[in-house]
Amino acid sequence: MKRFLAAVIAVCFVASAMAQSFSLKGEQRVGFRVNWDEATIEGYTAQSIVEHERDWEVDQPVLVGKFLAKYNERLGVKLPAIVNNDVNYTIELRPIHVSGKGDMTCYAIVVDRNGNEVARMDNFRAEGGHFGSLLNLIGDGMKSAGKQVAKRVQKKWL
Repeated sequence: MKRFLAAVIAVCFVASAMAQSFSLKGEQRVGFRVNWDEATIEGYTAQSIVEHERDWEVDQPVLVGKFLAKYNERLGVKLPAIVNNDVNYTIELRPIHVSGKGDMTCYAIVVDRNGNEVARMDNFRAEGGHFGSLLNLIGDGMKSAGKQVAKRVQKKWL
């Protein structure tokens, strides 16, 4: 039993050390994209929200822009995020649940050029807004998510 417990602790330490060994130092920029596949948006799936919100597809670049504005405002020139595939690493935001007020539960992963996950930011909550359409409220949630992701990137990987 003692050996088993020691082995479990050793595996935890190794996994922790590997997770902390990832760094974005030296990178000039990082890519960004949103993956809505796992999301439920006020009870709708990512596929069915298009029927409910006619501007969903049109407003996607606006939502991404709101995230990037807050992210880049927080990190400045240290590590700007862009919508571009010509980067070594890409932050992929994955919303899980979006409420009617735009509050979002999401997680983010960092993938390398080959699409392999190299780091993860587990579940966090981004606060939406109070007034406006659903897409405006989700935009407020995206701003909050951008700020939180930037804080985590700065704290863990820069």
